[in-house]
Amino acid sequence: MNNWLETKSQIKTFCSQNNYEQLKIYLESLLDVDSSNPLLLAYAGVGYMLVGEGEKAIALWLDCFLMAEEEELENIAESLAELADLYFQTHQYYQASLIYQQVLEFNAFHCQSYLNLGYCLLFSGNFDDAMEVWKNGLAINSSWAELSLNIAKEYQYIREYHQAINYYLEALNFYPNNSHIYYNLGLCYARINEVDTAIDYHHKCLKLNSNLLSVYGELGYLYLLKGDIKKVKEYWQVLLNLNFNIFTSYLNWSDGNNSKNISLNKQLISSLLEDNNLLELEVNIANLLFEQKQYSLALKYYQLVIDFLLLLKTETKLSINKAKVNLYNTFKNIIICLKDKNLDDDIERYLNILSSLDPINAKKIIKELESMWTVNNLQKISFKKNSVNNYYETAQEWVVKINQIENYQLIYDNNKLELNPPKSLDNIIHPSFYFPSDFPLPPSFVTTVKKGKFWLRQDEGSSAIITHDNYLLGDISPESPALSPNHPDKHPSYHSLLKGSSLPPVTMIKGRVVVLAGLLNNIYFHWLFDILPRIHLLEKASIDWDDIDSVVVDNRCQFQRETLDIFGIPASKILPLSFPTHIEADELIVPSFPSAIAWMPPWSCEYLRIKMMGDNLNKKTPHKRIYISRAKSSNRRLINEAEIITILQQYNFEIVNLELLSVRQQAELLNQAEVVISPHGSGLSNLVFCQPNTKVIEMFSPNYVYPCYWLVSNILKLEYHYILGEIFGSKSVDNFLYPDSRFEDIYINSDNLKLLLNNI
Repeated sequence: MNNWLETKSQIKTFCSQNNYEQLKIYLESLLDVDSSNPLLLAYAGVGYMLVGEGEKAIALWLDCFLMAEEEELENIAESLAELADLYFQTHQYYQASLIYQQVLEFNAFHCQSYLNLGYCLLFSGNFDDAMEVWKNGLAINSSWAELSLNIAKEYQYIREYHQAINYYLEALNFYPNNSHIYYNLGLCYARINEVDTAIDYHHKCLKLNSNLLSVYGELGYLYLLKGDIKKVKEYWQVLLNLNFNIFTSYLNWSDGNNSKNISLNKQLISSLLEDNNLLELEVNIANLLFEQKQYSLALKYYQLVIDFLLLLKTETKLSINKAKVNLYNTFKNIIICLKDKNLDDDIERYLNILSSLDPINAKKIIKELESMWTVNNLQKISFKKNSVNNYYETAQEWVVKINQIENYQLIYDNNKLELNPPKSLDNIIHPSFYFPSDFPLPPSFVTTVKKGKFWLRQDEGSSAIITHDNYLLGDISPESPALSPNHPDKHPSYHSLLKGSSLPPVTMIKGRVVVLAGLLNNIYFHWLFDILPRIHLLEKASIDWDDIDSVVVDNRCQFQRETLDIFGIPASKILPLSFPTHIEADELIVPSFPSAIAWMPPWSCEYLRIKMMGDNLNKKTPHKRIYISRAKSSNRRLINEAEIITILQQYNFEIVNLELLSVRQQAELLNQAEVVISPHGSGLSNLVFCQPNTKVIEMFSPNYVYPCYWLVSNILKLEYHYILGEIFGSKSVDNFLYPDSRFEDIYINSDNLKLLLNNI
């Protein structure tokens, strides 16, 4: 074979086009001419493997081994690695992994193939296999420190901090001046409560890189845990100065916000920016900790405040009034903290201190707290003790066990998602998108439970279908958070009703009752994808509404009432939810969730599209560029939205608030979109009405990335991109300002957004 460059080019062309049959034919024609060329045999093995003829591929690779010299095998491995890299760079991880595995068979010392094969497995959701590949690489050559770093980072992400520490320390032997390793060691030691060790590693990090702003945030928080307020202010002031734009944007944005949490955050940041005494900072930290129910740490800071006030009183350098401390709120919070920690003996001591500082407020707070505790004691409710005995993992398992298979109708048993990796400005995919290209989902069904019970917790975060003999049916009894299907942490054995939660008294409902309620029923996303498609399952099961006595479903929101009418639920039969709910019916008819909570099979999306859009589904050419604002929402708002909107208007985007539109109007609007941009939130649920190839850019806070709209985009064949917001300097500062990352507001780097817009 005279022109290998041309041959390799042709092979790469077929591979880049995923034209595997033509590749196979091409390679077979070359083998007819030259069947003893080891490189050609290796390529031919790849060709057969890609078309699924594994035995033929293995035979060809074995012939290659027998014919090639050791040095020649290394060259062959390098050539195949180039082919694997082609697939890796185009996010075709399955194909890439097949070839990288063969590269390592030809050359067990090819470090880059260990690295990339691990990534292929990781990005496809195979965490354990990825770790094994990287560890195998280290066993071959312990000096491949990049593998140690990768292992450490992934263990750190899944909160296996001891494992992460071990591998960071290994990497440190080869990268002794890598400031980021010291920083991550500090983070890991902090998470296992070894605060002094964490501080030590962060200081080592600063010696190597004094411009790494995150470390100032972490040090400030660690000193906050130790109660060293001077150090807190010292390090957090440096952080604010290095990250001035974000914090000033936050302060400007928060001016018009009435949220208590935002107000407390603003007070904290303001007290750091001002060069005043430490009392105001102590008060603001104590109040934030109290609001977050971190009562032990809050007490530590309230005590610092009290010590300062007592010092003022003793030395009479400054009047208590000038200290600008709300004594009433401060002492009330202190006493609530003490009561929560069962430190009743300390309450009298603090009330005596308050009496010495402010007798009027002391009497007021004593009266109020005595009244509150008396009322609480009188109003104790004695709930029936949890009577759920056990569980069945699935409803199908239950009907088989009791020999009543007629009470179970399987509607769809082949639910699955075909997933393509998301696009972003980063080369590395965020771990929230680590899933295989073919992802199986649970089946969809309808089951009947005679003398069955339905329970929904007060906060709508947990529910259960319970049989007459008090067994919980696991696959129709979901709880928050909504993890991926079959996630081990969501096994029915972990359900709160099996862990001591109590049930309120049951309400008896006569007749046949359909249960359509789920979790977080008034959240538009859950309503659209978890609730409404269940109606389709009832239709497929030939449930006649004339034979139904009641439908347990939420109808408190306008979008619920609108869609219930469109989807044909008789208003006269709706039994609105109360909170908590605990009912028993002569017969419960329970459609499953489409697959699992927050995971939608393709049929559910098609059902929503047809019901809402009908014949108008694909009549209009997508032409609108839409930005969905969350300015009217209570969380995940864009902090620098004014700046971002100015940029988006230069790209001809229309700014919309979907809360002002009916569901049908939202569907029609998104059906005309060619580009959709939005912070993560329920407005993006309307992507289900978009036409194929619509471009999507989803904005996330760095600490909360949830893949549900990526799933929808894959089902609808949309072009999905994501962009991560900026942190407030460090993760610990972020977590302090927003202890629940699900509700964190977002700051987007405008330059990053422009770069993304220019590339779509």
